[in-house]
Amino acid sequence: GRGRIGAALANPVLRSFGKYSYAIYLFHQPLNQMVGEPLLASLQPHGVGLGPGLLYMVAVTAASYVLALASYHGYEKHFLALKRLFPSHPAGAPVRPGAARI
Repeated sequence: GRGRIGAALANPVLRSFGKYSYAIYLFHQPLNQMVGEPLLASLQPHGVGLGPGLLYMVAVTAASYVLALASYHGYEKHFLALKRLFPSHPAGAPVRPGAARI
């Protein structure tokens, strides 16, 4: 629609996060556990306050986004391009004669 929700969903930043969201999801936890937690423990051994915690969240989100961007353009989009080689048909629709059935 053209309302506020439609305008928000058309926002380029949100659309970009949507495009790379799966890779962000895959990268954020290993990044947090292998890099973030050990780094925080060494810098803030007695716990992290609100300011450093928010800064950490922004940094992990940014790093996950950059990894997702690199993964998408270096790997994922090349596999997505192969979809054209595998035509699909709606469920229940007759299969073309000679097409393989699975």
